[in-house]
Amino acid sequence: MKRRLSLTILTGQAGSGKSTAKRALEDCGFFCVDNIPANLVEPLVSLLENNSEETLLGLVMDLRESHFTEGFPGLLTKLRSNGYTVRVAYLEATEEFLVRRFSETRRPHPLDDGGGLRDSIRREHQRLSPLRELADETIDTSGLPPHQLRALVSKQLATSDSGDD
Repeated sequence: MKRRLSLTILTGQAGSGKSTAKRALEDCGFFCVDNIPANLVEPLVSLLENNSEETLLGLVMDLRESHFTEGFPGLLTKLRSNGYTVRVAYLEATEEFLVRRFSETRRPHPLDDGGGLRDSIRREHQRLSPLRELADETIDTSGLPPHQLRALVSKQLATSDSGDD
């Protein structure tokens, strides 16, 4: 059964441009939610499914939620088996680019536990690698200025259907 709601899920490394990608989806008419816990996705989808119009939903999900890596594969399978079109985009960047980005913004890495920025980036990369394999699109944002990333997201994610129909 083809549903009227289709989802694009942005995930990937901290500092890789997920917020910029989310803004690009919003500019293309998506309703977007950042940092949504996995247990709220199905209730949100059910609520939006009752909308009389076709809905494009963009979700940003990542390691800010403690059990994200364990629960995401099952959530993805369930959404697809319930007839939803779901596209997963994994954003990544080189370690050097991420180090530079975090240094420029002076923001702490979400996994920083005092072991240093590079260690945090490496641990995150390791924890996210199984999710990278589930992605329909992998986007390397290393060196991409924000306007180019927005254009890329608009072209690749906002105008294409997932092959899961």
